[in-house]
Amino acid sequence: MIPGVTWSQLNKKLKSYGLFFSVNPGADATLGGMAATNTSGTPAVKYGVMKEQVTSLEVALPNRNIFHTGTQAAKSSSGYHLNSLFEGAEGTVGCITKLTLHVYGIPETIVAGRYLSVI
Repeated sequence: MIPGVTWSQLNKKLKSYGLFFSVNPGADATLGGMAATNTSGTPAVKYGVMKEQVTSLEVALPNRNIFHTGTQAAKSSSGYHLNSLFEGAEGTVGCITKLTLHVYGIPETIVAGRYLSVI
C-alpha cells in the first residue's frame, strides 16, 4: 500500500471485496502518517492500534538505503520486531515508503447496547 493513500480511500476500494481496514483515527489521515504515529481510534478496542495492523514495511533510511521489515509467515518469534522500531517514531528513524496491512471482513451485523440506571 502506498503511504499517501488515506484510510477512507482504502476502505472505499476494499468495500467492493467485502473487506475493511479497522483503524479509524476520526480524521482523513494517510496510512503512512497513521503508521508513523501509531494511531488508533474507536475500533482499536476490538481490532488493536495501527502497529498491530501492519505486517511489513518498506522504509527509506537516512543513509539512502531501502530497508524491508516483516515476513510472509503469519507468526515468527525469532529476531527483533523491526516494524515497532519505525511505527510511532514519527519519521525520526526512517521514512515509510510502503506498507502491508491486515484487513478484515465486513461484519454481517453490528450491535450496540446501552445500560440505563433507574434509581
